[in-house]
Amino acid sequence: VRNKAASTFRVMNGRIVFSSRQSYIRIYNAQGQLVGQKNNSEYIDVSNIGKGIYVLQSRNPKGQIKQKIAL
Repeated sequence: VRNKAASTFRVMNGRIVFSSRQSYIRIYNAQGQLVGQKNNSEYIDVSNIGKGIYVLQSRNPKGQIKQKIAL
């Protein structure tokens, strides 16, 4: 589920960077385990997370993003 009003993001230089501050950012692996988390930020460092497919979940006052991503 991606609410386009919520925010946009891009992966660059070992980080996922959002266009606006997020209340929370969470990254889950294919088994559903939380592998990364950060609160009240515009980015999360993913340089220590192995390559693979993950679920990115974030929220800000305008909405929520829940999307599969490849790292």
